[in-house]
Amino acid sequence: MPEKTQFGVIVTDRVAQVHEHPLRPLRPTEVLIENQSCNICTTDYQQWMGLRPQQPKPMAFGHENSGVVIEAGSEVENVRVGDHVVINNYHPCMECEDCRKGRNSVFCKFRQSVRTRPADAYGYFGNYGCARYQIAKSKHLFRVDPQVPFEIAGLAEPLSTVVHGVKRLRLRTGEKLLVLGSGTMGNLNAQVARYFGAEVTLSDVSEKKLRTARRLGFDRTLNAGDPDYFEKARALTGGAGFDIIIVAVGLTEAYNQAMEMIADGGKLLIFAAGYPKPGWNVDPNAVHYKLWEIIGTFGCATEDFQDAVGLLNGRKIDLSPLIEERIPLEQIQQAFEKASTPDAFRIAVLLGGS
Repeated sequence: MPEKTQFGVIVTDRVAQVHEHPLRPLRPTEVLIENQSCNICTTDYQQWMGLRPQQPKPMAFGHENSGVVIEAGSEVENVRVGDHVVINNYHPCMECEDCRKGRNSVFCKFRQSVRTRPADAYGYFGNYGCARYQIAKSKHLFRVDPQVPFEIAGLAEPLSTVVHGVKRLRLRTGEKLLVLGSGTMGNLNAQVARYFGAEVTLSDVSEKKLRTARRLGFDRTLNAGDPDYFEKARALTGGAGFDIIIVAVGLTEAYNQAMEMIADGGKLLIFAAGYPKPGWNVDPNAVHYKLWEIIGTFGCATEDFQDAVGLLNGRKIDLSPLIEERIPLEQIQQAFEKASTPDAFRIAVLLGGS
């Protein structure tokens, strides 16, 4: 077993560094993972930018990581040395009332989130996903087909949250669905919705993001900066509006646009949070008379994570265009600078080697 590990840390606003500390011995139900890649997600770079002050620092960040099991405790049975794995960082207790109701992704009373978990013995917060070596409980691991690239496997975590949200929509085949925001999460939402049978349109102000959507087979795209934006959107639905709208970007403009384009009896999924907190003009009478459903979503249940891994292993969706660049751990500050650039998709931090 290696004696120590290196890992990425958000030290303070706009400062990321590589730190190092010793590895403790494995417990019987734990494994040691040699991570190969960790993607920088929106939450990570927003914290780096200082937009999420509720999340403490120094943060040993990272939750879109994947790697190989190199050592297993004496009681581990579900994975073996050599397995490619990803980690479900949603840790429900499966014993409290909310877990028994199947609401274990967010409301588990005993789940410790990154925001409430105290600092560890070395003074760090976080999951240590952006670490060369990581200790994890085996029950939180899912095996990934070795043919799936590590940086793509790391997208299992955000993909699981998308699966969770799309399930809440109770999609029917052929429903007209609009995704507002065509970044990484917008594209994930679009691909999962299409897999479930929706007729998907994507919208964004970025032509780069819309080109990526078209590359992924979405021929119905709308530029939200087009003067004829709303007219073109109405034309796609025969003037009726979209049956379902997914807001995948946390901007006031997107929330307000959704209210202009949703069909009578339609559903609106609030997928994205916004920092700073966006405003929203909602007419309660319109919600009442038009029978709109406004649905919130966050996190995932264990079965959603399993379904997401199944989509990856089964090659049901194509996520390769969503990896913008691969940058080694030693250049972690540069990785954050690029991840926080407008129009960027995911930046993968490469962790292989010791």
